[in-house]
Amino acid sequence: MQTKSENKIQIANLTELQKSLILAMANTCIDIENLKSTEDAIKKHFQGNFSITTVIKAIKKGSMGAYGVSHKLTPQVIGSWIYQYQKEYSRDRL
Repeated sequence: MQTKSENKIQIANLTELQKSLILAMANTCIDIENLKSTEDAIKKHFQGNFSITTVIKAIKKGSMGAYGVSHKLTPQVIGSWIYQYQKEYSRDRL
């Protein structure tokens, strides 16, 4: 059994994007099959286009149902949240 300090160390070793994806799993009660490959796919697709902060905000908002109900947490669904968030954010700035 792990101690609280060991759990804190494991959480500290997660990237902010991984933490965001874990929060999305908790919000939707849907598991992501492979956290690392999902993170890599999102980074690869959105690298240079969106900041990590924007991606994290989009995942949080999407996982709370702002862009409809999801039945799977795939990179495609999460990517859709990011694009919808960006579209909404851009419209608000005009």
